[in-house]
Amino acid sequence: MGIASSYGMGWVVSDVHGTRTIEHNGILSTFYAEAVLLPESRYGFVLLYNEYALTSSILAFPVLKNGMVALLTGQKPTGGGLTVLMLGLILAAFSALGTVLAIRSLLQLPRWTTRAICASRWKLVPGLVWTFAPAILLLALPQLLALSTGRFFDYVMLARAMPEIIILLGICSVLGGLNGVARLVSLVRHPQRSVSGEYVCTK
Repeated sequence: MGIASSYGMGWVVSDVHGTRTIEHNGILSTFYAEAVLLPESRYGFVLLYNEYALTSSILAFPVLKNGMVALLTGQKPTGGGLTVLMLGLILAAFSALGTVLAIRSLLQLPRWTTRAICASRWKLVPGLVWTFAPAILLLALPQLLALSTGRFFDYVMLARAMPEIIILLGICSVLGGLNGVARLVSLVRHPQRSVSGEYVCTK
């Protein structure tokens, strides 16, 4: 009886550039291992890494594995494309940009308050929610990963596995939360009155 699945007993049947492989990997916080069998050529190899990170698992480990498969099957290894260093620099740039924009928003709080006290409260909700979005995402990240992968990672494991993303979310969470709280306090200190259905700004 045929089984419509590529997975069995921890092993996964895959295809690497036309070569059928049977693979199994293991992840333990900052360590990663991968065993690959090539049934047609009767070769096999194991890759052991003394580090693990999301960026490496996406951009580096597959390149090394595919290169080994290519060498063992008489093909030429291929590389190029986005690297771990390049992605790290991109995420660092986003962190720097988020920091600059958050500080700029804090410095412009008086101007925002002037506009906000004359606007309908419901129009301010999306902007306020957006300031807390990184913090909400950071708090929900372990649960989201548990739902999507079936594995639970605490914050220590997440910081080891995806430090760039945790740093980015952490910076945006702190500065975004400060912006959100500052705006809420500003709205409380500068209330609006509704007269005949129209908003009247009060100082």
